[in-house]
Amino acid sequence: RRLDPEVPLITGQRVLDTLFPMAKGGTGCIPGAFGTGKCVPPDTPILLHDGALVTIKELYDAVPAEEQFLDGEGREAVKEVRGIRVIGFDGLRLREFEASHLYRGRSDRLVRIETSSGRVLRVTPAHRLLRLNPETGAIEEVPAALIGPGDHLVMPRKIELHTDYQPLNLDGPLGNLRVEDKERMRRALQVLRERHGTLRRVAEELGLSYDVLIGYWRGRNLPTLSAYLKAMREAGIEVPDRLTVRPRKGRPIKLPTVIDEALAELLGLLLSDGMVTGRSVRFFNSDEALIARFQRLLRETFGIEGVRTRFRTVDGVLVNSRALVMLLASLGFPSRKKSRNAIVPPAILRSPESVVASFLRGYLSGDGHFSKGVLEVTSASRAMVGGLAYLLARLGVLFTVSEKGRYSRLFVTGIRELKRLYELVFSETPELPLSETVRRYLETTRENRTARDVVPLSPEFLREALASAMGELRKGGINVHNYVALGENVSSAMLSRMAAVAGAQLPAQLVALAEATKSVFFDEVESVSVIEGDFEVYDLTVPAVHNFVGGEVPAILHNTVTLHQLAKWSDAKVILHIGCGERGNEEAEVLTEFPHLTDPYTGRPLMERTVLIANTSNMPVAAREASIYTGAAIAEFYRDMGYDVLLVADSTSRWAEALREISGRLEEMPAEEGYPSYLASRLAEFYERAGRVEVIGKPERIGSLTIVGAVSPPGGDFTE
Repeated sequence: RRLDPEVPLITGQRVLDTLFPMAKGGTGCIPGAFGTGKCVPPDTPILLHDGALVTIKELYDAVPAEEQFLDGEGREAVKEVRGIRVIGFDGLRLREFEASHLYRGRSDRLVRIETSSGRVLRVTPAHRLLRLNPETGAIEEVPAALIGPGDHLVMPRKIELHTDYQPLNLDGPLGNLRVEDKERMRRALQVLRERHGTLRRVAEELGLSYDVLIGYWRGRNLPTLSAYLKAMREAGIEVPDRLTVRPRKGRPIKLPTVIDEALAELLGLLLSDGMVTGRSVRFFNSDEALIARFQRLLRETFGIEGVRTRFRTVDGVLVNSRALVMLLASLGFPSRKKSRNAIVPPAILRSPESVVASFLRGYLSGDGHFSKGVLEVTSASRAMVGGLAYLLARLGVLFTVSEKGRYSRLFVTGIRELKRLYELVFSETPELPLSETVRRYLETTRENRTARDVVPLSPEFLREALASAMGELRKGGINVHNYVALGENVSSAMLSRMAAVAGAQLPAQLVALAEATKSVFFDEVESVSVIEGDFEVYDLTVPAVHNFVGGEVPAILHNTVTLHQLAKWSDAKVILHIGCGERGNEEAEVLTEFPHLTDPYTGRPLMERTVLIANTSNMPVAAREASIYTGAAIAEFYRDMGYDVLLVADSTSRWAEALREISGRLEEMPAEEGYPSYLASRLAEFYERAGRVEVIGKPERIGSLTIVGAVSPPGGDFTE
């Protein structure tokens, strides 16, 4: 739809479908507070760069920055943030980016989208989601209100995080355990005495009474874990990987200082088939191989042995260890109603892939069921299933989730996904029953792919895209007849193979899509509905890519800057962006963002056809006034050359404020709100420069200038 050059102004919210593709000559005005409309509910988890999952409301409340209210009623507010890093999709892969703002507002409706993988998204209608266009092979940003059944949304396949082994929180309740390493404690105290002169000064530095310190010094008493660790840190002595500790009453155990693979697998087994009582840990299972594995992990991790016993109706292992109970409690192991309250320990979510795989091995071996090519987990805890989904996404394994009554279920199907799961999770323990069952299935099944492991491209697009590469594809043993003639969907593996064999002859868009399938997949939308009500909503601004990974089950959520999107998707051949009185960080965002935006028409950086005019808020007001005229003059220069030009002015409100300040200094008679009386005519003179023209001279040519001005009135007061 084109803008009519006769219409001088279009107003509305930041849902700008009428502006796509952009007019060749016309004027648009976009009122709306920063971040308006592209939001998610407050309980939406956000994936941080270290693997932590935090709801967006918790993130907003935890930021110490002062709220900047965007309206007079306090319904909308924004916080500028520093140091919050999230995972976003740059068009090729998922990687780490820094967020700049958090937004809080309200919405009178939400769109609920359910996909074939069981993901359920609840977002505002204006919230954009990434969708694959089967006719062009392009990944597009589409408002949720325009998403329909049959569309394919971009979802995370593999989330790569750069994480380290997570230390145990030894300074919490575990700090009261007693450490049997008297010799190392005495050595640390000797170092500290030489440094501080007397043991009394050492006691003061460590926050201990002198009598207690003397007991440690003479070896009469075992030091508490918290005192031991503090002494080691102060003395600069390295702490061993494992410490022998004991409670005041109870058996000693070897306590690891980090969560390694063995501890992670043991946690998985206990969360699936175990429980914690006041002073004991119990593991319920009758399978001899699994019992033996549990006992081995106990010995390797804690140096203790469980007792084989019978618990009413099931066999298992009893471990009487108060120290182990305290350790599990510190990791978030539920003390009651485990089936409902269980979660993946936060430290596991932040651990390396090898630890993630070990935890999954333990949990799936205890609670997983495999039948007819389907690995299934059922839990009364939605949080546990959501955490397992994030762990599988860390390993690059596709899955399906569903809700049935009070239970949540997770499924892994398809040869490719089961093979990857087996190689990463089960290959080290072929003796376990689930490992053996999956291995047997893989050895006897010929299935090639799952229904979701496809890239849904139209036969017409593929026929055109592959035309020049047919020879190379045939040499590589790739037959494309089923895809271009019969309409069969291309699998992601096949698309990657095509790119590897004939990448030089394929369109850049198709090669980029093949690269993207290593990080994402395309999830078909099954249903869309609208929920009416009054909802508190939040948004997270990621300037570099305007999207982030979040949700109860990992999905790619979006935020956007409207003017950037107009510049990216307009029909114009030349883009001018005027930063009129903008804050320095917003101008820096433009300079950072535009070089990374891809021109959808040429595939090259959008910056190559962009002119930026930067006027920051700390520059003189006269320069602010001149920036608008400078931009219009440059735009008309290219228009007269026969180009379609898009001029984005952000913000015309600040231009008007500059006119008001200059008028005041000239002691001119003010009009309403202190603006000069000639404000309306100045605005008209600027906006009427937009339009479609026949240029005088030869060769004959037609050019156009489209002006889009952002209006950002103070406090969101649209009456201005």
